[in-house]
This record gives sequence, structure tokens and C-alpha cells, in this order.
Amino acid sequence: MSNFFKEVTADLSGLEAKLIGPDYKYFNFINTPEQMGMSADGSIGAIESDIAGLIAYVELLVEGGGEASQVPGPLGDKFFLETGAKCKDIATNNLVTRSLYINNVPDGNIPFISSGMGVNFTTFEGLVPGVMGNLANLNPMKIFQAFMIGSEPSCQSITMPTIDANNNPGSQSAYVINADIAAMNPGWFPNNTNPITGATRREAFSKAKFPDDPFVKIYYSMLGLLLLYIFLKMFRRK
Repeated sequence: MSNFFKEVTADLSGLEAKLIGPDYKYFNFINTPEQMGMSADGSIGAIESDIAGLIAYVELLVEGGGEASQVPGPLGDKFFLETGAKCKDIATNNLVTRSLYINNVPDGNIPFISSGMGVNFTTFEGLVPGVMGNLANLNPMKIFQAFMIGSEPSCQSITMPTIDANNNPGSQSAYVINADIAAMNPGWFPNNTNPITGATRREAFSKAKFPDDPFVKIYYSMLGLLLLYIFLKMFRRK
């Protein structure tokens, strides 16, 4: 316990990263309205820029990437987190430090829909689907599983892609128990295949691009506002 308090006083940020992972600041990788040319000017050109900016923010929230993002693709980090617990390596039968693989990058896995159809929707890799996916991963059955796997569960070394707090990609190897590996999305692995279950990634459809014509953007924006108005009216009905 004394070592813990020493680490707190010596390097609080380092201890925080060790316990819960790196501090990935999403706002650092999202363009501001000013950077996207949006303004309060009432000219036609400014209105077109404002509408294009709104569409870009919607694209970032729903699809991931786009003009509002400074990152080519969905936002989020990936890393291994050491647990301090031990597991038995199936290759050597030695006890090794167990790690968890954390993937905060949306992968198109829509709760209930993806699990039922067995596919990932690559057009839904934005922040909102990512939050939905993280909420779905809060499975209470995993708590019971933790008590059933024993004190020295079988594990193996896996090499997985990583993304640090500065959005720099890389790769790292660590020991993860087989039960956790089996529950991981096949699309997370470099070869898109889960090494335990043999399941492969299936994509429902590819990502579409927004048109560049400003009048088409205005049309889609008005259509989106109309649909939003209809949905709000439907939800507010007694």
C-alpha cells in the first residue's frame, strides 16, 4: 500500500494510465467550427459552409471520420491493460501477467442487430454507435464468468494493433486469457479472424461518401431536419 501512495505522489498521471489506460482526448482530434469555415455571417457562401459543417459533424457522430475529424477514420484508442493477476500460458505452462485488450475504436458493431445478423456495419463507426457498443459490452454475465474461470486461467500471447493518446498507431503483444480472446470481435485481429473461435469478420455494406455539390448538401440537410422533426413529434405524442 505504501508503494501505491508513493506512485500517487511521484507520478499521478502515470499511475492513472497504468490503472485505467491512456487519457485519449477526443476533442483534440475534432475540428472546431472556425477551422471548418463556419461563421455567423448571413451570406450565401457562409450558409453553404455552415450546412457543410453541420453535415460533417453528423458524419463524425454517425459514420466516423469526415471533414470534421483530424483523423482518417473513427476516433478512439486501443491498448493492453495489465491486471496484476496471473494466467497460465498454454505454450509454456508458465504463469504470466494477465492483460486485457481495450478497443475504444467503433467497429460498426450495433448492439442486438450485429449479434443477430453476425455482421458489422462499416457505415456506423461514429461516436454515437461507439457509445452504444460500449454500453452493450457492460454484460453482467462477465462478472460471473470471472468467478468461474479459476485463479490460473489458460491464456496465450497475442499481438494486436494499438493507438495511443496522441492517435499514433502501433502494435503490442501481451497475454490474454482464452475466454476473453473468444469474446473479442474478429475484426479487431490483424487477419480479421478470431484465433479461438475461428469466426471471421463480415461487413454488411461499405461506407458511402457525401456529395460535394452544396445544393445537394442543402437538400439532404433539409431532409434530415424534416425527419428529425417527424421523430420528435412521434416521441412526444401521448
